[in-house]
Amino acid sequence: MIITKAEYFKDYKLLITFSDGVTNIFDFKNLVTSERKEYQPYLDITKLKKFKIQRKVNCIAWGQENYMQIPGYILYSGKRSSKGWYLNETAAELKKRIPKKFYYEMFVDNNVWAGIYEIIDLLDGDTNAGLFFRKFNDGTGTNNYLFEIFSNNFGLKIKLYQFGLEYELVVKNFGSLSYSVFFEKDILGGDLKGKNLKNYEALFKSVCGLIKKDRKSLNTRFGTLNI
Repeated sequence: MIITKAEYFKDYKLLITFSDGVTNIFDFKNLVTSERKEYQPYLDITKLKKFKIQRKVNCIAWGQENYMQIPGYILYSGKRSSKGWYLNETAAELKKRIPKKFYYEMFVDNNVWAGIYEIIDLLDGDTNAGLFFRKFNDGTGTNNYLFEIFSNNFGLKIKLYQFGLEYELVVKNFGSLSYSVFFEKDILGGDLKGKNLKNYEALFKSVCGLIKKDRKSLNTRFGTLNI
């Protein structure tokens, strides 16, 4: 989808409008805090605000040599598509318009969302991963659920609530991260938190590598969460 307009929103977020009328709020914080050195200068909000739309290649770019550029198809994000924010729409209006079925895909941090999908893809054929994914993909329901993946080297817990999600990842001798969003309180969600968070990409890649290397040593659990 073609980017037609982009403007600074707040923090590390831009408000981006596409040719079909969809408006998406995209958070760049986890990009500029990643291990990619060419992205790190844009931790400076003043520099982050100096973006441009590269219409020939349909992306948002920064710097004379386009040191950081994010293509439109990522910014549009298939998970939001026609369910995205409308221009000038308030949070209250959005929540009224969007069924709870789509809350996870609307409000969960882009990096967390993508990470969940990638890990589930690596666990193809696992019964518990399949049960979790169906609940996650179907959207919020009347129950709360806990999904766990663990081995001697890492542990991942994802809690699905009726109106929220919590995510915790710990990698032995490497780092950790946590994230939570509660749709009735703060639909934009919180920030990723954790030890060695600046190396988020490496942290996540290490988990994917561990899964690929030795699936037989992994354990998974999925069930109802009583709170």
